[in-house]
Amino acid sequence: MVGWAPQQKVLSHPSIACFLSHCGWNSTMEGVANGAPFLCRPYFADQFLNESYITEVWKVGLKFNRSESGIITREEIKNKEEQVLSGENIVARASEFKERAMKSAGEGGLAGKVEDLINRINTSEDEKITCVIADRSMGWAIGLAEKMKIPRAAFWPAAAAQLSMISSIQNLIDDGIIDNDGTPLKNQMFQLTPAMPAVNTANLIWACVGDFTTQKIVFDYMVETNEIVKAADWIVCNSVYDLEPGAFTFAPNVLPIGPLLASNRLGDTVGHFWPEDSSCLKWLDQQPPKSVIYVAFGSFTVFDKTQFQELALGLEISCRPFLWVVRPDIVNETNAYPDGFQERIGTRGRLVGWTSQQKVLSHPSIACFLSHCGWNSTLESVCNGSLSCAGHTLPINSLTKATFVMFGKWD
Repeated sequence: MVGWAPQQKVLSHPSIACFLSHCGWNSTMEGVANGAPFLCRPYFADQFLNESYITEVWKVGLKFNRSESGIITREEIKNKEEQVLSGENIVARASEFKERAMKSAGEGGLAGKVEDLINRINTSEDEKITCVIADRSMGWAIGLAEKMKIPRAAFWPAAAAQLSMISSIQNLIDDGIIDNDGTPLKNQMFQLTPAMPAVNTANLIWACVGDFTTQKIVFDYMVETNEIVKAADWIVCNSVYDLEPGAFTFAPNVLPIGPLLASNRLGDTVGHFWPEDSSCLKWLDQQPPKSVIYVAFGSFTVFDKTQFQELALGLEISCRPFLWVVRPDIVNETNAYPDGFQERIGTRGRLVGWTSQQKVLSHPSIACFLSHCGWNSTLESVCNGSLSCAGHTLPINSLTKATFVMFGKWD
């Protein structure tokens, strides 16, 4: 058992017989590309559609049947494992789809496809591609643009302080803060400059994402990307100079172009995982100005039952009205609320599965925002003048934002 693994290397290993997967799209593509028969256990969003593709359209896997109590029993798992491994048709179709995937990718993979596309456009269209903008994590696209002698910009969607930290990996090694594998040499607080927030080495983005193997994979990828993006003509960042003057002074080559909000001018959001409950806006209309605690923890946070109940009880004893976004999968329990919680809070608290966050944050009844401190949520909160309570739950970039919020670096 491991905390994380290099999935493509695992799936391409000759010892792999089948892939029991949640059917996320990336995992689905990796499984198909490596000819792995599937056992499907989807959880949310597009994963159920992907399961249908795997089991009904492509027929390269099987789905589990649930018991009357809604669980997948050990007997069902054993039976489906035997079926998928003994099913010659499934194994044969998985191999067939592997060949199709490899043929589609062609020589050069995605970079080769993009290069062909650019060449076709530039030789046949009046309007030429004169600049490539790519997410900083897609370093291959920056490298491709350099190869084709096209101006290129790397886009960073999160805080400039986090980008500065990643870009300073070699300095952190030279200063004895981390070793060559990214492992902190001791637990300490440090700052890149006095004008930037202090960071605990235990909270470095690559140091808190699972076991050592996972950390090493993430760290090595960041080191590799740091080298590739040196070829970028510009680095643009979804932030604002006035929010992070220390970070932009530290990295003057990074251009602030934010805030890039999910839906500017309160228009419809580009997309979301769950149906929005807009009725909560009418409930907000009935609350006094600056009275409501808005509670939301993004798209991926999952609580254990104990912490979920403590949060619920904390909101209850606050004696303030609150709007709490409780996604269907936010806790792995069917009845996670404390006994009698919903009856006791009555109409003082409003529970919704999903809502339009910018519309909520711009509402005059909102007093503060209890947030996981994802960067999009942080920008939306700041742009709407909301006070924030930092309840970060994921390591990726929320700890940097929590530091900004808690220690007042934006005043």
